[in-house]
Amino acid sequence: MLVIDTVFCCGYDFSEGLAAVGVQSGWEWGYIDKTGNLVVNPQFGHAYPFSEGLAAVLVGNSSNAKYGFVDKTGKLVINPQFTNVGSFSEGLAPVCVAVGDSYKWGYIDKTGKLAVDPEFDHAYAFSEGLAAVRVGDYYTGKGGFIDKTGKLVVSPQFDAAAGIEPGPFSEGLAAVAVGGRCGYIDRVGKYAVNPQFADAGPFAGGLAQIRTSGGEIGYIDKTGKYVWTPTK
Repeated sequence: MLVIDTVFCCGYDFSEGLAAVGVQSGWEWGYIDKTGNLVVNPQFGHAYPFSEGLAAVLVGNSSNAKYGFVDKTGKLVINPQFTNVGSFSEGLAPVCVAVGDSYKWGYIDKTGKLAVDPEFDHAYAFSEGLAAVRVGDYYTGKGGFIDKTGKLVVSPQFDAAAGIEPGPFSEGLAAVAVGGRCGYIDRVGKYAVNPQFADAGPFAGGLAQIRTSGGEIGYIDKTGKYVWTPTK
């Protein structure tokens, strides 16, 4: 049954009770509630899902647009000043700013204050107190993990190029790749499951889904033992 009429050109899934939607071929974005009513009028160049009460929005025209964060009334609570951002997780959000002739990533708190200085080539969301970061360019960079002070607790050594993201941590382990093979590390970077899979997902309920080089899907426990033998 259709609950909300198809009057928007594009949008995201609901998150924290609201969904970002685009109108007029996606040039203006706002937010609707679960009845389809606009609770934040379309006014942003782009709008992303809410996380921890805040959502990233793009403000300004194409030549000088910047990202900031709004609350659920549409009020800007962190002024537009970033060239790129991620969502808030565990009280912090990754943000990208110009540093000299390049762009670097760090983290802000919910007041917009820098909590981790921008010194990474990419940064991902925090999970279980740690966040993956990339050092190096998009094609040859290496990934490691930092704590909430910005300290590297697992040195950059894992595949993090061409969109590969180390982690996130889930139930004390994080999936990482080395040489195109995926395994799992603990919070100090020690292998709990040696790299051997073509792909590996996060643990949930003590199990993680993996994919073999032949394309079979299976599940392992935290020792790497199969509890569901890989099948097509």
